[in-house]
Amino acid sequence: MHEILDEFGKLVKLKYFNISTNGNVILPECISKLIALEELHFADGYLETIPESFGALKKLKILNFIAGQLKSLPNSIGNLVLLKEFYFSAGEMTSVPSSFKNLKSLKLLSIFGNQFPSFPIEFCSLTNLEDLIIRFDYGDSLNWGALPTAIGNLKKLKTLRITSAGITELPDAIGSLIQLETLELQFNQLTSLPASISKLTKLKDLNIMGNPIPKESIPGIKALLPAGCIVTI
Repeated sequence: MHEILDEFGKLVKLKYFNISTNGNVILPECISKLIALEELHFADGYLETIPESFGALKKLKILNFIAGQLKSLPNSIGNLVLLKEFYFSAGEMTSVPSSFKNLKSLKLLSIFGNQFPSFPIEFCSLTNLEDLIIRFDYGDSLNWGALPTAIGNLKKLKTLRITSAGITELPDAIGSLIQLETLELQFNQLTSLPASISKLTKLKDLNIMGNPIPKESIPGIKALLPAGCIVTI
């Protein structure tokens, strides 16, 4: 096991930190002393937990834990109010802390793998999001059911990509995402799309491959979309 040494806590002016290792990583409490840090990248290895003191890194703008296997996030994650990009692999994570909704500056949220039983309602408070990407391994047995109506709050979204989550229904509020350019919902359980997608006048790409949508419904779906929108079925 590789542990980041306490000496790193002395680098109080550090702005960029890239951690690369082949083993397990433990983030010590002293990481909270890197108060000037703006970017933190965890490139390789395994990271399962983040200390509660992590919330002291209030200048963070980019956080990349995509190589980790996080089981949880500390409640103090909500203190990172300047965070603009957040990438992470969730492993066995089943929820995010309620403070997640405080990340109002987030423009990009990308998550790979998790055990969320449904779409986290906290994400619907991230009103500056432009890109929301949630990916699962094909074959994961998830059953999210309907996406929440509150997803319509994300009016700045340009990309919405959720794959293999067991989504069965999109709410009419999806039509509120008027800036949406890319909608990718591959390998879910959708059998239809709401008529409100006709309001997505900027949509360029719609990918609904791997959903049990009847073939006879496809012409009607295409008729609701703006001219030039590429549809992948």
